[in-house]
Amino acid sequence: MKLQFVIPDWNEFASGGNEYNKNLIFALKATGKEIIICSPGDELDRLQPIIWDSLYFDKLKNKTNLKNIYLLLHHLPGMYEKPTLDYFKREEKFILKKVSGIIATGTYAENWLKERLNSSNKIIKIEPGYSFSNPSILPKKKKGIRALIMANLINRKGILPLLKLLKIYESKLNDFQLTILGSDKLEPEYAQQCKDIINDFKLDKVKYLGEKTHSECINYLQEANLYISSSFMETFGMSVREALAFNAPVWGLGKGNIRFLVENYKSGVLFHSMNDLVMGLISLSNKPELLYKQIDFLESGVLLPQKTWKETADLFWQKITDHERI
Repeated sequence: MKLQFVIPDWNEFASGGNEYNKNLIFALKATGKEIIICSPGDELDRLQPIIWDSLYFDKLKNKTNLKNIYLLLHHLPGMYEKPTLDYFKREEKFILKKVSGIIATGTYAENWLKERLNSSNKIIKIEPGYSFSNPSILPKKKKGIRALIMANLINRKGILPLLKLLKIYESKLNDFQLTILGSDKLEPEYAQQCKDIINDFKLDKVKYLGEKTHSECINYLQEANLYISSSFMETFGMSVREALAFNAPVWGLGKGNIRFLVENYKSGVLFHSMNDLVMGLISLSNKPELLYKQIDFLESGVLLPQKTWKETADLFWQKITDHERI
C-alpha cells in the first residue's frame, strides 16, 4: 500500500494543519512507508488510498467518484458558520457521506462528525503527535504579562475584534505586552485592518512580527508566560498544545477543541465571549497571581503524556490499512 497526500506545500502555507501534515509524512517516511505528495490537479492512482486535505474540500465537488479518498479534516466552514447546520447540509454533507473515510484530528472534530453523519463507521480519529521530549523551558514567572498569539491574520482567528477591544481598554492594561506571529497574506484586507490597529498602540504594547518558521515560534514560546487564543473555532489547536508544553497558560475563547486541551482555571481560562476574554486579561495584568498559580500547575508536569509522531504515524497507517479491508 502507498499513501497519496493531496496537501498544500508546507513551505508556502504555514498553519497548524500543515504542521500536522509535515510531521505525519516525515514520520511515515522514516518507517519506510511509500508516500507520494500531490496537488489537486495531479493524476492519482485510484486503487490506492488518497489523503485529501480539507483545504481543498471544494475541489471534491467536481469529482464523481470519491472512492478511496480520505478527507483529512483540519477545518471546514460548516464547523463555525451560522447557522452551522444549514450550511453543513447545503455545502458539505453530501461529500462527507461519499468519501471513503474522514480523518478527525481531535475530539471536537470527531464529535462534530458523529452528530451530523449519524454514524462513526467512516470516522478515523488521529490526533497529532508530540514534537517535544522534555524540552528545556525558561522560567515563566516574570514581571508583567508577556503574551503570545501564533495565528494567521484571518477572520476565523478572531484577532481583529480582540485588538479592537484591547485598544479601547489600552490604558487599563498594566505591564502587558502582546506579540503576534502569523501570515498576513491569506486575507490581506483583514490583515491590514489588524496592522492598522496595532500601529496605534503605544510603547510597543502590541507587536506584529509576521510569519515565522516553527523553530522561530518555539523561541517566542520560550519567552511568553501567557498564550492567547482568540479563535472562533479550533479544530484541534496545535499552537495551544505547544504553549501548554512550554508552561504558558492559555487564556482564550472556549470554541472547538480547545475545551479538550485546557483545564479551566488550572492550565488556563476559557471565556464565552471576546469581551469577557479582554476583561479577564485586564484583570490579570493588574493581579497576576492566578497566572503564577497556573504556571505552577503546568510546571508540575501533570498534563497527560502524548504519543510521539512515530507512534501517531504507526497508528495512522494501521487505521487506513484496516479501513481499506472493510
